[in-house]
Amino acid sequence: MINRFRQRGRLFPFDRKMIFEGKPEEEGNCAISALVDSPTTQRRHYQVPCPHCNTFQRLTWGDQKSDTPGIKWDSTKGKRDPLTASKTAFYQCQNGCRIDDVHRGEMMRAGVWVAEGQHVDDEGQLCGTPDVDGQNVAFDE
Repeated sequence: MINRFRQRGRLFPFDRKMIFEGKPEEEGNCAISALVDSPTTQRRHYQVPCPHCNTFQRLTWGDQKSDTPGIKWDSTKGKRDPLTASKTAFYQCQNGCRIDDVHRGEMMRAGVWVAEGQHVDDEGQLCGTPDVDGQNVAFDE
């Protein structure tokens, strides 16, 4: 199926962009996963600046009980309470800053896609060269 799609794309000269989407299949039996895991595919992830310290970072779920970056919320007596969690949730930056929901829109709009091998400096500029310089690009969360 993917090969037929690529063949059709060859009929469009120069300015073509192919977007492959799919759902996870069995491990080792998914054409999209094979394309993403290929050594000729450039992988990128989205980094956003902390509104307090301006450090660019990749958002992660983190661990509620540890001091690692990620989503945190007030828990009542160690139990999971969805209502309390939804009202008290915040994101903890890698430098420990508390990022509340009011900052989310601006922070997400200021984000950049960063290829493996690159980083964002203190001024918010993309630095370095991608580890892979290929036509295939995979965008991750």
